[in-house]
Amino acid sequence: MFDNLRQAFREAVDNFKDELGRDDVPEAVSRILREMKREAADTKAAIRRLKEAIRSAIERAEKEKGDGKTCRRREKLALDITDEDTARVAREYAEKHEHRRSVLEHKALALKDELDMREEEFREMVEAIKEAAKNRDTLSATAGRASARNSIDE
Repeated sequence: MFDNLRQAFREAVDNFKDELGRDDVPEAVSRILREMKREAADTKAAIRRLKEAIRSAIERAEKEKGDGKTCRRREKLALDITDEDTARVAREYAEKHEHRRSVLEHKALALKDELDMREEEFREMVEAIKEAAKNRDTLSATAGRASARNSIDE
């Protein structure tokens, strides 16, 4: 008699675990969707930061370009009055500004390439989220049927 009761209790516990397992699938799908949305939000924030960094690099490059032109004018003025020391200093500073401008322009181009890559990733993420959300109920139903099938097989 106790053996039958023990067996019935075990079956009840197993059935309860199967039911819990079915509930875990929709929660797991929800958790995955939340993680996907969080990752997409992080990527979108990275895109905003990249756009700002590009804008900043371009602005700084323009400033360096203007500063370089100013130094070149000073160099010319110094040469006009045969002040070789001032012309040399102005030329050195002009070259530094021109080099910084070049580096900043290359930085802006590299950031633009990264931005393009991130924007493509973001588009793919959005599509994956839409697809996963659309298939969420299908995944849950399939998991429920698989769990029921496993229960019947046992």
